[in-house]
Amino acid sequence: MRMVNAIAPVPLAPVRARTKVWRAAKSAAPLFGAAALGYAGYKLSADFREVVDSVRLQINRYPRASAYGSSALTFGAIPDFLAQRYEGGKLNWRRLIGLTALGSLVGGAYCRGLYDAQEQLFPGSGLSATVKKVLFDQGTATPLYLLLYLMSVNLINKKPVFDGLREKYVGILPKGWLYWGLMALPLLYNAPQDLKVFVAQAFSLLWFTIQSKIANSSGSSEPAKPCP
Repeated sequence: MRMVNAIAPVPLAPVRARTKVWRAAKSAAPLFGAAALGYAGYKLSADFREVVDSVRLQINRYPRASAYGSSALTFGAIPDFLAQRYEGGKLNWRRLIGLTALGSLVGGAYCRGLYDAQEQLFPGSGLSATVKKVLFDQGTATPLYLLLYLMSVNLINKKPVFDGLREKYVGILPKGWLYWGLMALPLLYNAPQDLKVFVAQAFSLLWFTIQSKIANSSGSSEPAKPCP
């Protein structure tokens, strides 16, 4: 009788998941490292704080342009780059450029308009006003925004506008409530009005990476191929 050594196959899914997380983490590490150094420098160095405050004055001179430009990076380009690094494969330039433009609109138009409207509807920074702002954001504005965002992503990827919409919507919205429901309270309570969009951008780097990955996942039709 011939003996056969049975070797249990190694599950590949956990290995691949760890590889994807490690690849995305390596890409994200310099960004978060730079953010941590910047925060420490602002707290510890008077000279660095003076430079940052002068930049803030320039931002306040051109608030719209500053919000659109920085949002293109923090709501679009950087998160989608990290999401594509997580997924692996060739960089999809059409998707990256499209989501950069979409991110600019999200931060420059939607977020700034939302925060200005909230301040008109619920003035002040007390606990009651803050809770009302969070509930308004998560209960009214976010569900509509997410629907329009997912439809826009499908158009960018040359997919039918409703492709996989229900699955992605249900997959993202509860995670958004959990993430932003916890983050929005200190954001709206502590951030100065002129810096709310920019504080939101700091929180959004991680969230938009997750959102971009889910939004660009395959729906009912074939996924868009990377641009050559």
